[in-house]
Amino acid sequence: MTDSSHKRQLGQSRNRFLIRLVDDEPTVLSALSILLECAGWRTKTFTSAEAFLKAADAEPGCVVLDLLMPSMNGLELQDEMRRRSIQLPIVFVTGHASIDTAVSAMRHGAVHFLQKPVDREKLFKAITEACTEFERIHDSHALSDEECLKRYIN
Repeated sequence: MTDSSHKRQLGQSRNRFLIRLVDDEPTVLSALSILLECAGWRTKTFTSAEAFLKAADAEPGCVVLDLLMPSMNGLELQDEMRRRSIQLPIVFVTGHASIDTAVSAMRHGAVHFLQKPVDREKLFKAITEACTEFERIHDSHALSDEECLKRYIN
């Protein structure tokens, strides 16, 4: 399957992915959730990093994450997700960013770093790429498990 046909297939099955929205501003969460659900995505909202961590699951999808939040900020949540082996691709969406912050987020595995107010098409593209990344990560793990099984069978 070519990359473009894979992305087209992904776009047609958006509802199988859960987009987790983490932002301390309820109005932002509501607006993003409505926007994404109207486009066919399923969403779950969290007003803090801690709330997200309590509910973390392995359902296919990604995290759309604000940078500046009280208590635990977006970069700290990214680090905590890595420590806990929560393998969900991250799309940062923030109104407060520096080049250094964006570079740090990307070096630590963020798929995209977008600024508020975010362009709808850029957001959709970033989420599609994050969901594609989720599939790539988990497909490679499935292959590794399959190879492991072959060693025990043979």
